[in-house]
Amino acid sequence: MNISEFELTYVKNAHRLALFEAFLKFVEKADEYLHPYQLAVYGSFITNKPSPGDIDVILQGFVRKDKWDEYSPSILRLDGPIHVKPFITMSMDDVYHLKPIDNVIKNFSNTEENKLRYFDIASYVQITF
Repeated sequence: MNISEFELTYVKNAHRLALFEAFLKFVEKADEYLHPYQLAVYGSFITNKPSPGDIDVILQGFVRKDKWDEYSPSILRLDGPIHVKPFITMSMDDVYHLKPIDNVIKNFSNTEENKLRYFDIASYVQITF
């Protein structure tokens, strides 16, 4: 699903629009610092809940070589309703291989911390750029 389809599908009221606008700011930051990257949205935003509290995001990507000196993990943590679980790499190679998002989510769900919390991502929406 691309970002326009995501908006048409999940932005149904003013509350959701405010969350989506914060999400777009996050995507702008990801575009600035990462290439390639992929993300998936999970949690209450992709349900019919009229007023979800946030947007939960799994992010996998590589820091752009021209941004290595500027990048720190805090750059992609914006204040507000976007909760990001980042899997970011600084690669020395010119070849970048993203793992399938299914694998990233499965690995995240299978961490010891998430197993102890009985946390599992049952459904998600991958956004393509």
